[in-house]
Amino acid sequence: MRQFPVLLCPGPGRGAGLLRRGEPRHARPAVRARGYRAAGQRARLGGLGCGRDLGPRGRGPYGSGRPRRPVVSETALSGPREWLAYRAFATVGWLGRTIPTQTGRMLFRWAGSLAYHVAPRARSTVAANQAMVLGRAVDDPLVQAVTKEAFRRYARYWFDAFDVVDWSDDRIDAAFAWNGIEHLADPVAAGTGVIAVLPHMGNWDAAGRAMLQRGLPVVSVAERLRPEELFRLFLEHRQALGMTIIGLDQNGRVGRALTSALAEGRVVALVADRDLTGRGVEVEMFGGRRKLPAGPALLALSSDAPIVVASIYETPTGWRCVLHPLAEVPRTGSRREDARAITMEIARAFERAISASPPDWHLFQPGWSDRDGT
Repeated sequence: MRQFPVLLCPGPGRGAGLLRRGEPRHARPAVRARGYRAAGQRARLGGLGCGRDLGPRGRGPYGSGRPRRPVVSETALSGPREWLAYRAFATVGWLGRTIPTQTGRMLFRWAGSLAYHVAPRARSTVAANQAMVLGRAVDDPLVQAVTKEAFRRYARYWFDAFDVVDWSDDRIDAAFAWNGIEHLADPVAAGTGVIAVLPHMGNWDAAGRAMLQRGLPVVSVAERLRPEELFRLFLEHRQALGMTIIGLDQNGRVGRALTSALAEGRVVALVADRDLTGRGVEVEMFGGRRKLPAGPALLALSSDAPIVVASIYETPTGWRCVLHPLAEVPRTGSRREDARAITMEIARAFERAISASPPDWHLFQPGWSDRDGT
């Protein structure tokens, strides 16, 4: 199993509501009536990189403000594997917009359990990562139990990422418990912007939607995906959530676009626990050596914007997000050494975040080259 970011714009269908234990399902019209109250706010998020201006009241690519599935010709997909990948993710997106929340979460968690049993390579990869986190052998019963739960939570992530598109502002706000939200709100209010760094934990799509509801405009980056149709669908989905996305292939313009976003008082959210370029900073995490991207540190050095570490954890009915400023790192005058020191501090913060709830870490690629981290 390969870990993919959220790739698709959900297709048409019912948005599902968040069901708490013992609560009746909300009436669908009430959700529709409030689901895009922030459309005017989202319209102001375009204009950076690949992000598109949604226009007044969310019009533009989504018409009345509700996201629609982009029209993509299947004949444009270059091969059968790409076609199958496209259809698989389109199906996940459709299910996420169609099945009621409680039922969808139950079914997707079951699918995660099934994947744990039928995907031995992915199971071995995740178990090796969790063994590093827990400091135990791969075949330890605790490692195996946490690995199985990681599959379940990752499967729920996929459902929730599409389900939340149609949630009302009140429901997304009720689903998120925030600890330290002032660490984002204060810099945004001051107009300085803030860099939020996070590992692949919990549900960052839902977090972006919840931040927007609180008046915190989010800008992020994305690896260019192939085929192009999948990348376009990924952009459509994130834009439906109110985020502005900048493609990583923009040949040096990414840094300038992110610096501009910070100058405009936005939240630049960077998922930073994987180095996609091979040119990252080597750090120690859980006793092993691995690389993290240097981008967040370099952006902080060039903009003087503060770095805030975000940790997102699943709860039975939603999520909890813990935010705290990154520990101050003394400047040496050497940009390279300062970036290395900041990245190492980010690694230590990620260790603490992941240790608090290992199965919430969605790392389905090898995190270390072997059990010893060599």
